[in-house]
Amino acid sequence: MTDFVDGAPSPRLQRLQAVEKELADRFFRWCERHDLTAFLVCGSALGAVRHGDMIPWDDDIDIGMLRGEFERMFTAFARDPIPGTYLQSHRNEADYPFPFAKLRLDGTSVSEPAFISPRAHSGIFIDLFPFDALPQSAMLRRVQQIALGILNLFIMPASPAVLAATRSPVLRFAKRTIGALRPILPRRALTALREWWARLPGTSKGGIVDSFGMYGIRFGPETPIAVDRLVPPVRAPFGGIEAWLPRESEAYLTSLFGDFRRLPPEHMRKPGHVIAVDFGDLGGDTA
Repeated sequence: MTDFVDGAPSPRLQRLQAVEKELADRFFRWCERHDLTAFLVCGSALGAVRHGDMIPWDDDIDIGMLRGEFERMFTAFARDPIPGTYLQSHRNEADYPFPFAKLRLDGTSVSEPAFISPRAHSGIFIDLFPFDALPQSAMLRRVQQIALGILNLFIMPASPAVLAATRSPVLRFAKRTIGALRPILPRRALTALREWWARLPGTSKGGIVDSFGMYGIRFGPETPIAVDRLVPPVRAPFGGIEAWLPRESEAYLTSLFGDFRRLPPEHMRKPGHVIAVDFGDLGGDTA
């Protein structure tokens, strides 16, 4: 299993991390060839700064891009894809619910509790998150967050894992009810509306950005960051590969985690996304 036991990642988790880092390395090199800017974010940036590698118990890699770069990525990938990979988003999979993309490795498979879709590509992945410029108006930002939260109720899957993590009984009931209606809802139209609200074209923007798809809409008031703290990014070692980090990594990580150099309690040191992996064409058993 992809476990972290007795203070160490299992051999299977170590192998998953190695494959993900190789995939991230290929993506960063591809971005450089296409003049695209990307950088490690969230727990992956934390791992790079605190450990010089992935967090030992982490099981995925998070990469951020400003919205303009994120959109150009799809155009570049259509012309010159990374061999053996699949760029997954709502653009090419009707059932895909997330506002971010995943770069998947062909010939492999993982099981993710928060993503259940038998028709979707399920390969080993890295997550690619867009950062959107926020409106200058605080009131408009709040309206944006409410609109995105409501739209996500209709778009995001109400898997058992998601329902179990929903503390509010009212919200849990709403998710179950909407989940029953989801097959008849105009999914593409709702997804397009969510994209519009995330970007809010025509509004006055400042130098502050956020990534609702990564941090979660309910944390919107806590996660905005000055764009010049993210770009231009800086090179950093990341467990045997060369990665890119936010320009002011320590300030960025402090804004998210506080004292990010302090390790979490032992009971919290465990993988959080992948419960099983089949290395498929790479060799290895499903577990």
